[in-house]
Amino acid sequence: MSTHCNFSDTDLCVKCGLCLPHCPTYNKTQDENESPRGRIALIQAWAAGQLPETERLHGHIAGCLLCRACESACPANVPYAELINRFRAETAANEQKSLLSKLRMSALQRFVQGSSAQRQLGSRLGSLLNKAGGTRAAGFAAVMDGLPAPEHSVDWVGFHPALGEERCRVDLFTGCMAEMADAATVKAAIRVLNTLGVGVRVSAQQSCCGALARHSGNIATALRLEQDNRSAFKQHEPDKVITLASGCGSALMSTLDGGKVQDISQFLDSLAWPAHVQLALWDSQDKVFLHTPCTLKNTQKAGAYPLKLLMRIPGMQLQTVADRYCCGAAGSYMLEQPEMAAALRDDVLDSISPGSAAGLLLTSNVGCAIHLRAGLKARNVANIKVMHPVQFIASRLIS
Repeated sequence: MSTHCNFSDTDLCVKCGLCLPHCPTYNKTQDENESPRGRIALIQAWAAGQLPETERLHGHIAGCLLCRACESACPANVPYAELINRFRAETAANEQKSLLSKLRMSALQRFVQGSSAQRQLGSRLGSLLNKAGGTRAAGFAAVMDGLPAPEHSVDWVGFHPALGEERCRVDLFTGCMAEMADAATVKAAIRVLNTLGVGVRVSAQQSCCGALARHSGNIATALRLEQDNRSAFKQHEPDKVITLASGCGSALMSTLDGGKVQDISQFLDSLAWPAHVQLALWDSQDKVFLHTPCTLKNTQKAGAYPLKLLMRIPGMQLQTVADRYCCGAAGSYMLEQPEMAAALRDDVLDSISPGSAAGLLLTSNVGCAIHLRAGLKARNVANIKVMHPVQFIASRLIS
């Protein structure tokens, strides 16, 4: 049995178990193989040639959401996510998946890697297919059921000048899902940034962040996408590269100049807001719930900023949801591991009590928004709207 020599950092894990209370899949299953230290032990044994590469081994590794809550708790700083990604990259060709799963992931990869025009066309075709029931048969219902109402115009490529004197200039990373699932957030971000004196450029050359490819073991594609983005954002040397989806932001921070990439909530908090920019009083009886994505709190360490931003709204009273654990979205995880994804989502949605009042559920990651919106739909909850915090901020601007 062959050995694999590039997994020596598995030895950093001393199996102390401090990660266990923070792991969503271990919390649900109480199975050591579904815990961070259990998965590290499996990779360690496989790398040493002591454990064969089996469907069961792949199943346990595939069960990881890569929420990285374990890394925040680890006293030894074990590079857990890097180990998981490395294992997936080295064994991707050998993993046994169903034909439907392979076709689904191939279609998803083609969609996210396409041009903006191709993604817009794909969105329209997907919408038609969804109405005909085709996406459910193909296993895409988890995504299609969570999409917001389509926007009529998604043409935001180009430069959007600041209103009044320009204080700084940024590139806005829109990502591969914006045309289909996050158009309202992009428009809101441009409006808020321009109002605060920030010039915004949206590059036509930017690409998918590469996270989906990297987490599925397709390193060659991930590297190509990452290089596309480096080239796109190097053209004009912006003050910052602003991200709207925390999952994309986490990926870009590891591939671009990390100090230049910033989540929009953190960036808006860092600005000195002009005195003339005011937010309208929130005096509605509607409840406003705040969800903090794993990639924002565990990877970017910026989980506090959406709350700080939203508290600028006079009269704002926020209720946080149960998000100690991942909501279950985790990129393509909600497609590949639907039962666990739904179970984790239930924990979040169970903490929301809509009652008779309408409400808003705010989250800073497009994948989480899709997953949570689909869950509300499955529960026939129509009076809670899911949106990005910056979209809510834009709706309160007095101008």
